[in-house]
Amino acid sequence: KLVMLVPERRSRDDFAAERASHPEEDAAASEHLVFGELAVLARLVTEKLAAAGLTFTSAHAFATPRRLALVVDGLPERQPDRSEERKGPRVGSPEPAIQGFLKSAGLSSLDQCEKRVIGKAEFYFATSRHLGQDTIDLIPGLVATVIEEMPWAKSMKWGEPWLTWVRPLHSVLVRFNGVTPKTNIPIAYKVVAGQTP
Repeated sequence: KLVMLVPERRSRDDFAAERASHPEEDAAASEHLVFGELAVLARLVTEKLAAAGLTFTSAHAFATPRRLALVVDGLPERQPDRSEERKGPRVGSPEPAIQGFLKSAGLSSLDQCEKRVIGKAEFYFATSRHLGQDTIDLIPGLVATVIEEMPWAKSMKWGEPWLTWVRPLHSVLVRFNGVTPKTNIPIAYKVVAGQTP
């Protein structure tokens, strides 16, 4: 099976041409890959992208007798930076509560916090800033999660440790802006990004 994530629209034409050149095989493929399963593939991937803060313009899934393909257009080069705010204990709280808050927020001193009045009490607040990662570095882990979560009406277990999939999964190819990620797809079997069956 092939899962391809690329932002270039022309890749969809490539898969359409492959299906048109083998109409008899395309009919056989429909017995195994129904529209609902392609929709689930697109939904799982786009949900993971959204959860990672990655916006996109469109996502289209395709199938040939030996491949699943997903084309995602309009992905950014990297995640946006984000800030995370955490409310702490009240000012004057016992020391164990203060230290627990600082540890959970990754801070070493109350000097790194700010105080805010809420109602009649004053609380500590910690704000942490997280730099966004490059999209190409996030995709392998995202694809691995989708592969493990993909449901099938009929599936088989294979490999060691076991991986559940509709058929033995030979390889996964991921391309982003024409580039293959350097990190392999981290699933529970030896499937290498950049290889095709």
